[in-house]
Amino acid sequence: MRAMFLLGALAPIMVAACGPDNSGGDWRPVTLESLQGSVNYEYRTGDRGDGLSADGDFDGDGKSDRAVLVSDEAAGKYAVRVELSSGEEHIVAEADLADLPLVGLSTVPAGAYQTACGRGLGDCPEDAAQVIDLQNDGFTLAAFEASSRTFWWEGGAILSEWTSD
Repeated sequence: MRAMFLLGALAPIMVAACGPDNSGGDWRPVTLESLQGSVNYEYRTGDRGDGLSADGDFDGDGKSDRAVLVSDEAAGKYAVRVELSSGEEHIVAEADLADLPLVGLSTVPAGAYQTACGRGLGDCPEDAAQVIDLQNDGFTLAAFEASSRTFWWEGGAILSEWTSD
């Protein structure tokens, strides 16, 4: 069983079904210009990158994949669209559009990482994962200066765990 936390600014994030994108939403990539004047805009224009996308080999096929922040203005939601090199797309982590200026994406290299439960953060069930072992690159959706959730491809699906509070 995977632990689900309600931590910090990412509390409203819902991890959507991780099949091909059949959400029916009008998902469009978020642009830096659309965030001009919002909280964290100056952070996005600094040397750390804009946080609007993350690139890596998520599915292990040796080709570059991309995770992109997208929004559906009419529905009042934002999400992450995972675009695999095969052309397959997945929508994950839908949340309230008002929270979009608070979050950003970054690539996580393959490797072992402690989860929030492994760090002793949150009220974790006994069987909660302590460590995640990414065989390929993953990506993190993080609230600036707050909580983060790491996503990775495993067994044909996108999985996720809280990795900080």
